Amino acid sequence: RDLHSFPTRRSSDLATPRAKLHYCNFSTLLLVFHRSIVILHQTVCAATPLLNFLFVCCFCEVDPIMATSEPDAPPLPPPMKVIVIGGTGEIGRCLVGALLQAKERIEAVTLIGRRKLEIVPEQYKVDLAAEEASGRLKQHVQDLDAITEDTVKELSAGYQVFFNTLGSTRRQAGSAEAFRHIDLEIPLKLIRAAREAGVPHCSVVSSLGADQNSWFLYMKTKGEIEEAVRQLHFPITTIFRPGLLGRTNPSLGERFGGIFQTPIPVSVVGEAMVQDAYTCYTKQQEGFNILRNDEIYRLCEAAKAPRQDKPTDEQQST
Repeated sequence: RDLHSFPTRRSSDLATPRAKLHYCNFSTLLLVFHRSIVILHQTVCAATPLLNFLFVCCFCEVDPIMATSEPDAPPLPPPMKVIVIGGTGEIGRCLVGALLQAKERIEAVTLIGRRKLEIVPEQYKVDLAAEEASGRLKQHVQDLDAITEDTVKELSAGYQVFFNTLGSTRRQAGSAEAFRHIDLEIPLKLIRAAREAGVPHCSVVSSLGADQNSWFLYMKTKGEIEEAVRQLHFPITTIFRPGLLGRTNPSLGERFGGIFQTPIPVSVVGEAMVQDAYTCYTKQQEGFNILRNDEIYRLCEAAKAPRQDKPTDEQQST
């Protein structure tokens, strides 16, 4: 306590020299005791880290340097299993190529389509025959009008992501009704079956400007499938709304549109879909997300960045 807080002595109390001497000695001892306590407290505080270090060295079977390092990151989940419809289209081929290229992230890829995928872009350096022989790639070839929901449920069981890149145009389909059947009715039937099979993530390619209330057939149909997928309440849904696509063989309308805006490469969309799926999977994200060109480009760049899940040379050698 502060010495000044002690009550003062009356002059009559210190009338004799002996009383004055006793009072001075008591004050000096109290001051010395106070200073000793302060010095002891400061010494203990300063020595605590050293004492902890010595305790670890003497009594613990742990490397003291490692004991003071940052804790290890949580282990990554096992690789994903994914299912794809529309894998023979331009975005679909890039998506499949990126999926098969990511060997540390993707355990199995199952394609559902009316024809077999024979080739992916050379940039992915993927041997489809070898992937099929290993069992990592499976292709279920069947008329999508004839495929049953039970079949899709069986194929989707235990999978983490359902990708839909199925799409056409009115010119390719031949009529408005045929276009809606290909872009809306068929994929929705398969997506619904995947939801019932317990697939947690649905990833759909739509289009910039999609709106179920649009006067334009293409935008209206894309908006309708977005809303239909929303109503299925997947734990995580990602809608990709790229702008003008940079296809290998663009239509006349796409060539005209390319005068006013820069097309987004189909490979960027496919690679972004893989990155988004893996990010949602590892971080256990949930929600309904709509991604446009800026977000798609950012995901693609993130996919090309050095990956923490990729094994080092030392790990590969062991």
